[in-house]
Amino acid sequence: MQQSCLVGQELINKFIEFGKTSKANIVRSCGYIKYDRYGNAVPDFTTFYNNLLTANGLLISNQNESNTDGTEYVIAQPLLEQSLNELENLIGLSSIKKEVHEIISLTKIIQERRFHGLSNDSNSRHMVFQGPPGTGKTTVARIIGKLYKSLSVLSKGHFVEVDRNKLIGRYIGQTTHKTYKLLERASGGVLFIDEAYSLSKSWGDNQSDPYGEEAIEILLKFMEDFRDDLIVIVAGYPNLMESFLKSNPGLKSRFSTYISFPNYTEDELLKILIKKAFQSGYILSKDSKPIIDQIIKIHMANKKENNGNARSMRNLLDLAIKKQAFRLMQKVSRSKEELMRLTSQDFHLSEIELTNL
Repeated sequence: MQQSCLVGQELINKFIEFGKTSKANIVRSCGYIKYDRYGNAVPDFTTFYNNLLTANGLLISNQNESNTDGTEYVIAQPLLEQSLNELENLIGLSSIKKEVHEIISLTKIIQERRFHGLSNDSNSRHMVFQGPPGTGKTTVARIIGKLYKSLSVLSKGHFVEVDRNKLIGRYIGQTTHKTYKLLERASGGVLFIDEAYSLSKSWGDNQSDPYGEEAIEILLKFMEDFRDDLIVIVAGYPNLMESFLKSNPGLKSRFSTYISFPNYTEDELLKILIKKAFQSGYILSKDSKPIIDQIIKIHMANKKENNGNARSMRNLLDLAIKKQAFRLMQKVSRSKEELMRLTSQDFHLSEIELTNL
């Protein structure tokens, strides 16, 4: 295949232009040519179709159906629709969903303006996610990668999650190598830096962290040089993220989108628990709801900064499953329904268990 072949929106636009003509002519005109065993130039139909499907937001997998040339692929529902459904199926997060839809709308309008030859202001796609753990930041970041892939903004749309330990080396110089490697791996997709504020932590006597500064400087350069095919999302607690963004003069200007992730409400936490239980093959009995409501109310009333997050419901479910197992083992035999059902007995927590949710 020649390097001059069209991809993404350009491929779609060229394809639409064609009237009645042969498939081979369309493929050749878009630059998809390969050479057979005799050295003859022939249309590269397989690569053309795969890139056309990708440009239209159709998910191509390496499993199921095989093409005649041995290439395995399956066409799923359009990636944009699939990703939006995934977003909408998340419990709560109404403000985040609205923000993501606005981002999609902006991207589409920019693409339409470019098609009509209109100028567009330079727009950074890098983002800051602010909020406590367990509020959906990682999940939404993954979806954003898929959305930008479906819109032909990112070439791959994959997701790479890192933290300080994965970026920082043990000695000066090693950090550069580790950070570059991770940035190269993330190129074409989303680099998600959790607890990004840990990169700018101070040492004793307010001395700056040279290892963190080294990683930040490399990050800044890469974010600018590869801004067309890389999205960096930094995440963490709001106050700590504000300090992080002030730690380097060039950091704040690299990010144009700030999304705040609030704690879940009591009703949303209950829905999360029910959903997680179902996904794990369990159902909650009706008699368990009053005690679960009480647990959630007490948990939320503790006023801890990270209360009201989905991880607490995962912890609660794990405790209930353990208690159910102990309860059922007191019986001679157990039915399938009993193995699946969590009752009010399974949600009787000790004070220390409740405190550590």
